[in-house]
Amino acid sequence: MDDVDKIVAEAKNNFPRVRVTGGVSPEEIEQLETLVGKLPPTYEYFLSKYGTFGFYGLEIYGLIKGNITGEGPPNAYFMTKSDLDDGTIPPGHVVVASTGYGPVFLLKCATGGVVGWNYTGEVDDELPTFKSFEAFLDDAASQTIADYKAEDGQS
Repeated sequence: MDDVDKIVAEAKNNFPRVRVTGGVSPEEIEQLETLVGKLPPTYEYFLSKYGTFGFYGLEIYGLIKGNITGEGPPNAYFMTKSDLDDGTIPPGHVVVASTGYGPVFLLKCATGGVVGWNYTGEVDDELPTFKSFEAFLDDAASQTIADYKAEDGQS
């Protein structure tokens, strides 16, 4: 869980505006688990402490305190339920981010890994896969910080 806190702190230290919606209650997390099954401990921790997380175009989907079924991103419940209802993602997965150009990243509840998903019913081989939510979060945040620094003329 320390890794998640370090990643958020690193973003806050490097970027002028970082958004978190605030941690959600165990009951709100249970609503998502009713939809997808038991969540990996690190994602559950992320939800309970931060809710959602975003900066400089990066949006990590989570739950929004007091409004977990609200429509649209960065609401993981809404995005996941919509895709499950459409049959575009397999059961037991949570939509945790969008690439911004079509594919999404799915958290596999059973293993804790994160994969790119292209909505044709298969893993997107052009996107990286991650062994854990923390590895995915670290990669996404680190890349976003690097992109911000490059655009801002920092090295």
